Amino acid sequence: MNWLLIGNGFESPQYDTCFAYYNYVQPLIKTLGHPFRLKTDTIIGFEDNEITVRTVGQYNSEEVSELLQREHFQLVIEIFKDKPSGVLHNIKSNHSSTLPPVFGICLDTKADCSPEAHDIYDEIWGFNTTFRNTIPEGLFLDNYQDYQLEKKYDLSYIGTATDEKAKILTDLVNNGFIIHVWGFGWEKYKELRYTARGYLPHWEMQKKISQSKINLHFTYPADNSNVKQHEIVASGGNPFNIPVAEYESSYSDTIYNALRKALASNDKNKQPAVQDNKDLFEDIKQKTSVYIPDSTILREEPPFHKLAIVCPVHNQEKYLEQTIISVLGQTSKDFEFLILDDGSTDKTADIIKKYSHDKRLRYKYQNNIGKNLDAFDKLIQTLQDETNSTYIARIDGDDIMYPHRIKNQLDAFEQNEHLSISYTNISGIVDSGKSAHRKINNSTLNTLPSKSISREMYDTNFILHPTIMMKRKDIEEMGGFQTPYASDLYFWMHASPYLNFAYIEEPGILYRHHNKGSSTGLADKSPAHEETLKVLVSMRGRYTILNLYEEIENAPDKDLAFYLAYIHLSTLMAFGKKRIDILIVQNCKRALEHNPFGLEALNYLLIIARMNGHPDFHHWINYVEQNKEHLTKESNYELFNDKLQALLAYQAPSGYNQDLLQFWMHPNEEKIKEFLNQPINR
Repeated sequence: MNWLLIGNGFESPQYDTCFAYYNYVQPLIKTLGHPFRLKTDTIIGFEDNEITVRTVGQYNSEEVSELLQREHFQLVIEIFKDKPSGVLHNIKSNHSSTLPPVFGICLDTKADCSPEAHDIYDEIWGFNTTFRNTIPEGLFLDNYQDYQLEKKYDLSYIGTATDEKAKILTDLVNNGFIIHVWGFGWEKYKELRYTARGYLPHWEMQKKISQSKINLHFTYPADNSNVKQHEIVASGGNPFNIPVAEYESSYSDTIYNALRKALASNDKNKQPAVQDNKDLFEDIKQKTSVYIPDSTILREEPPFHKLAIVCPVHNQEKYLEQTIISVLGQTSKDFEFLILDDGSTDKTADIIKKYSHDKRLRYKYQNNIGKNLDAFDKLIQTLQDETNSTYIARIDGDDIMYPHRIKNQLDAFEQNEHLSISYTNISGIVDSGKSAHRKINNSTLNTLPSKSISREMYDTNFILHPTIMMKRKDIEEMGGFQTPYASDLYFWMHASPYLNFAYIEEPGILYRHHNKGSSTGLADKSPAHEETLKVLVSMRGRYTILNLYEEIENAPDKDLAFYLAYIHLSTLMAFGKKRIDILIVQNCKRALEHNPFGLEALNYLLIIARMNGHPDFHHWINYVEQNKEHLTKESNYELFNDKLQALLAYQAPSGYNQDLLQFWMHPNEEKIKEFLNQPINR
């Protein structure tokens, strides 16, 4: 179904952990398919060297009106609290566009809305609204599993960090409570860093709640919504309310005693209060007359295959025939091969028709949407929607598959039922008149745990999309490819802590390097570069250092492990393809919290400050002088001092100067290797 979803904040990195997403957006997507979303701009910045996320801007009536005329939506749904945005009302009042059926989902009851918002949709604007219960009976757990897991956590909290919450949780830690937290922004608080992790997909959130004896819940003055508490109850957890405004030192002992009593008496697994989403869809059908079948798949099902090989192309007449021949010539023969022609104007269609006698090949043409490299997510989603297979494999229209690639990857899935994504090595060919071949060798990928993939992405994106084979169910559970730019990088980093990846050493494709090496045929990739940086920054905020380095959990010396993890990550960032200096500074400052005399961290901070002409350079020089007595006792002080003196003597040109990387003091490789060899909980 072609439908539009309106609501602020959908692009925020923490949005997909919130109540509205789990209870409404996710069920809607499962039944109606992926919506067209109005996107306000998400600004990822830094405040006191901490990652911050702000949603700015507001879509206006003219933009929405133009969109409605262009896209011909079958349904518009707006999700809001208190009152709707007013955009749709303005469009209707101005008669600037004919509105499709509109349905509002208010996250408050009528009684909780502002008086002026009462019945605004139904009686004044003539739209249709459902006012949901303030306290739901339970989550919409379509795929609920009764985990019956052992209670391994005493106190847990799942949610976005704030200074108020962090102060309370830190007090609890300092009073002997063991607390585990998940969510956005917790890593900056050192006392909570030892057990803090980031984003949780829905099923993992259920597990963590089920595994926790007590799930903490914060309430605020005039907070008439107990949604968070009932999320906990719905997943079989036991909520404990902490009123933020009343939390003072005089009141804290009361909370401590109540928590200890609750922990002592908690020895049972609570059963979840599950509700489904049938009433929501019945409401939509009755109030809009939009046809919503019982099946969760609205489109006509294409023929089922175990494997679909999908290939988006745009003006690939020069190379496409070689690609088609290599795919149809695979030693494993049972698959569907779908080519999505994204508005080609050359002889692409004629080349494909030459092979139409092979019933495995299917051709689909669409008007071009990817010419600016900003619609990769839509291209991939279309390919997924057009196929119905257990596995999906990718290839680009300018690459060549080696004959055994598909067989090798299918064998990997057969051997490991928990595998979600396999990717292969490649051989490269440079298309510049020379037949220069290059094989990418990375032996570390053979043993690299899936949970460690995100951190390695700060060096380079080593999972090339044309080499992957994916299990459809797992990709959809993680939300699919969601970002217009750098969609694959986003998904690898987003999913690797929770899905299993496998690397196949034998090259799967001959990867072609040329000036128009994108299926969209755009040579200027500067917007993609900027958006890639944004993905890397946002992912650093989404996952904590514990997510990136599971080795810390089993390390005997936790502070040393944290220090080495931050230094290793900073080194990856410094010499990777897309260095982000502010992240290196953030890492190194945190490293010093675990080792105030860490010479590698100080070396990095000095270089980055000097490189950017930042006044912090003098601050760190003073820091070195003030702590010289301690620093000279470090085993690598002589090397550090040599680098520092050379840095001070170097006559750098004004402005940004990358030459200063020559003064980088690489960490002790033996210590790093020993740390990275710690066993991790897979």
